[in-house]
This record gives sequence, C-alpha cells and structure tokens, in this order.
Amino acid sequence: MRQFLWNILIILLCFWGLIACSEQHQHGANLSGQQLYDLHCASCHQASGKGKFLKGVPPSKYTLLTTDELIDKITQGSQQQSKMEIFESMSKDEAEKIADYVKYSLRHKNE
Repeated sequence: MRQFLWNILIILLCFWGLIACSEQHQHGANLSGQQLYDLHCASCHQASGKGKFLKGVPPSKYTLLTTDELIDKITQGSQQQSKMEIFESMSKDEAEKIADYVKYSLRHKNE
C-alpha cells in the first residue's frame, strides 16, 4: 500500500510538472537527486531507470555517459535528434544531483 501511495505521488508530481512547465523552472528547494529524478525523469525513464524500449526511451540506469555529459544532456540536449525534454532553466546544481543519482545510486538499485 505504501508503494502504491508513493507511485501515486510521483505520478501527481510529474503531472503537475507537465502542467506547470514554463520558462521558469520552479519547485521546492533542497530536493534530493532521487526526488529531482522522480519529478523530471521517471515519467519517461521509469523510477527504476529501465526506460521504455518499445517507445524508444533508453534506460538511464545503465548509462555510459559521464556525470558532465549527463548534466549537458539534461540542460542543453544533445547533438543527435532526441525526443528528450531539455531543462534549460534547471540549475547546474540540480542537474548534477540528478546525474549523481543516476550514476551512483540508481544503477545499484534492485528493482
């Protein structure tokens, strides 16, 4: 039941994030890397980081990108054509928290 409520909360946060998207990047301060990942990334890459193969969303859990490359991809996009949302107004600190979470915590989660 607790996991179900957590999943509902994540879905609501993601939905709110989509509705509230604007040039401003606004949400509560001092969120952890996991909270930021859940808010900005999990709707596509899944909370597990396994992606959605049939929809062309790569897994973030096993990325070979460096932390700096992840930060650039989150805030600036990539040279390749991509469907990934770009968070241009996200601070480098927040992008770094997400990148660190993906590289050092998400990879080791057993889900």
